[in-house]
Amino acid sequence: MPNQYKPLPPTEQIEEYLQFYYNLHLTDGEIVTGMEKHYNTELYGLGAYSAKKLQK
Repeated sequence: MPNQYKPLPPTEQIEEYLQFYYNLHLTDGEIVTGMEKHYNTELYGLGAYSAKKLQK
């Protein structure tokens, strides 16, 4: 799901889940798909590029 015209979810709300999916060695697209159940997708968006930037 692309992050067009939506702000990123609050980092403190998703950082532990991002780390969990990253530790499973999933691709960025798989991480984004898995992350959708951890934040309100109607208010926020998270794309593969943004997920990759937040992992660092």
